[in-house]
Amino acid sequence: MKQAVMELPVCSQYGSAPPYLLHTKGLLSQKFAVTLVIPAAQEAAQDMIQNSLLENGWEVKKTNQRNGGVKGTKGEYVLTAEAATKSHRWIVIIGKNDLVSRLNL
Repeated sequence: MKQAVMELPVCSQYGSAPPYLLHTKGLLSQKFAVTLVIPAAQEAAQDMIQNSLLENGWEVKKTNQRNGGVKGTKGEYVLTAEAATKSHRWIVIIGKNDLVSRLNL
């Protein structure tokens, strides 16, 4: 999963650190997250993330138009990108498309 998220140009270009592991409430499912710092307006940054996903074969949909957000799926992976509270920062989370992920546990 760590490799999958870093294959996205937007993540490798704007990632502020290597992806870090997020445990999913003590269960076996794991997720990786990376913080992006994109020096652009929120809507432009959202479009950059969406285009990066599309260019790499992800199925994409925008979520939460007011706060910004993108969800994508590719094979067994699910990815969510959401605007953080600090300006120009985005959190990208990737996990496997399993029951735990679908229930958001």
